[in-house]
Amino acid sequence: MGWVRTIRTGGFWTRELWPDVELELGKLCIQRKDTTLAMEHLQRCLKFWSNADADDRRSGEARAILTQLTKGR
Repeated sequence: MGWVRTIRTGGFWTRELWPDVELELGKLCIQRKDTTLAMEHLQRCLKFWSNADADDRRSGEARAILTQLTKGR
């Protein structure tokens, strides 16, 4: 189970792939009308991208979706 350790300790998985997975899971949860779980996934991906450039498309998309979800609460 070396791949689990890779995800937890960093490297390419954490920097590049894992935040994208969280973003996509958030979008899928929205389609399933599970906004609570969607917000959790989006918040996780934004933790990875907390230092992203302001013009980064992926982090901007996650922020915009999360903002829309929190307006309804």
